[in-house]
Amino acid sequence: MNHFKHAVVCALTVGAVLLAPAGRAQTFPSKPIRILNEFSAGAGGDIITRVIASKLAEIVQQPVIIENRPGAGGALAGRMVAQSAPDGYTLLASTPNSQVLRIVLVKDTSSNPYNPQKDLTPIMMIGETPIVVLARTDGRLKSFKDLIELARRNPGTLSVGHSGFGTTFHLDGEQVKLLTGVTWLDVPYKGGLPATQDVATGQIDISLAIVGSAMPLLSAGRVRPIAVMAASRLAAMPDVLTVSELLPDFRPVPNWIGIFGPANMPQPILERLHADLVKATIAPDSRAKIIDGGMTVVANSPAEFAALIRNDVELVGRIVKAANIQITEGQ
Repeated sequence: MNHFKHAVVCALTVGAVLLAPAGRAQTFPSKPIRILNEFSAGAGGDIITRVIASKLAEIVQQPVIIENRPGAGGALAGRMVAQSAPDGYTLLASTPNSQVLRIVLVKDTSSNPYNPQKDLTPIMMIGETPIVVLARTDGRLKSFKDLIELARRNPGTLSVGHSGFGTTFHLDGEQVKLLTGVTWLDVPYKGGLPATQDVATGQIDISLAIVGSAMPLLSAGRVRPIAVMAASRLAAMPDVLTVSELLPDFRPVPNWIGIFGPANMPQPILERLHADLVKATIAPDSRAKIIDGGMTVVANSPAEFAALIRNDVELVGRIVKAANIQITEGQ
């Protein structure tokens, strides 16, 4: 009889262990979820994150709280999430600035090193934000071909504004210069919108900006789109060529918003979060707001997202090395 009781206890114990992950996934979430983001309140990325959070709260029937943690090039929010329990209740909304560019361009000299590739779990890319090349409307530059020809005829004089050295905008421009051999005058700004405003007023020749922030000036006809730095043409401007159509070897530097969790998340929790985030992203009202914000909806799998990030790191590494861009020290 004792042997029989022992066998029953063992069987029940093994069964409980095997069912535990499924049980956790079924009961998850049972409390509010926090999403830390690297954006300032009211920024484009913050608005998109809040769209997803609002819909996710409806789906999981729990509050989803957004906390803005800008700073250290996105590393502040990322480090906080990396140090959280991998239980699915603390997530990160982030961009290539901290997930790709930081890996290549910044040497972490802090006492608490942060490596996004090791310390975080990619869950899903919400969408991509294509970069548009904008010109003045005075007739000088009517196409991307005009830009390259003018830069060849007048090396180092064409002024190109972007949101700062080491950003995706800057690296896209560096790739164009590497592929064509042209040079121009880089004019860094604290964001793409001020650069685009200066194009509209004739202060500079070109700006590289995201579609969403440039849309008011585009709609008003104050700037001219001459190319998009994206894998395909944009639905909002189907007649505007991609840079790749003119330079086949050009590959856009990534510019996306994605959701991450801490490293070592249990697979059932990861799968449940991913499924709910996909529902939140592709819901018709969410999709419409994301597209209105100048993004293309992606909603890929964790494996696809992780592979894309690895490829992005490799691409940025090649550009940085070829353009001889200096690595900086960061916290």
